[in-house]
Amino acid sequence: MVVRSPLPEFAVLSSALNMMIDTLENASFTDALTGLANRRALEAHFRRCDERRGQTCEGFSIAMIDIDHFKEFNDRFGHAAGDTVLRMVGETLRSFVACVGEVAARYGGEEFTLILSGAAGESVPGRLETLRRAIEDLEILHPDSPHEKLTVSIGFAIARSGGTAQETLERADLALYA
Repeated sequence: MVVRSPLPEFAVLSSALNMMIDTLENASFTDALTGLANRRALEAHFRRCDERRGQTCEGFSIAMIDIDHFKEFNDRFGHAAGDTVLRMVGETLRSFVACVGEVAARYGGEEFTLILSGAAGESVPGRLETLRRAIEDLEILHPDSPHEKLTVSIGFAIARSGGTAQETLERADLALYA
């Protein structure tokens, strides 16, 4: 929405108002802690994925990522340390978003979502394994983990012909817990 004033003396005021509106719109789609897309932005992106798919048959995959034993990490080290870990994982996820149309989002708590473009399902497992190792290579001490460092679990699903992004997300979530 753009606000324009017919009076020149209000030009500065309308410009400031437009900047505030842009800032608020940006904030409403961004996770404050990690700077990644938030759940609202993810759902908007799902709608765009479904629309594009209907027009161009463009494929995509969705990955659900969960930080393993995160509650225990927070209990041992505190929420400030947990927030630092969430930011570090978020930065790592952001680095894996390579193409236009790909999104890294904080789904909630210690869960994240990646939308990967393209229908080449055979490249997805390799890319996600690289991501998993990159997070493990952060070498974050986690004594309550069987690996003694922070790890993540990842489940993914490739969008089916005629399927929706939400259905793909649900299959990725099931794969995460499988």
